[in-house]
Amino acid sequence: MGEQELIWSAVVAWMSAKGIQLAKQVSWLPINTATEVANRWIARAVALASTIGIHSQFDPQAGTLMITGLTVSGILYSIGEYAKQYMMQEVAYKKFVKPGV
Repeated sequence: MGEQELIWSAVVAWMSAKGIQLAKQVSWLPINTATEVANRWIARAVALASTIGIHSQFDPQAGTLMITGLTVSGILYSIGEYAKQYMMQEVAYKKFVKPGV
């Protein structure tokens, strides 16, 4: 992992961990703040969304949607990136959002 990639991964991890904490404080979102299981699933979904590597492009004139990135190698790469991003989110959560947890 290069320096720029590490910095960006840490920034996304902090933003997602902080975003999950802020979402827990909003009364209209059905997030159970008491369970770690729900928190972990939300963190996994955010990590997956930030690393999946599937891109889409819509051409309104032709009425077509092009989806790229759905290759075996792309999916395998995304699994590795997902694991790294989830780990970064856990570290960011424990160090910056909820220190001492």
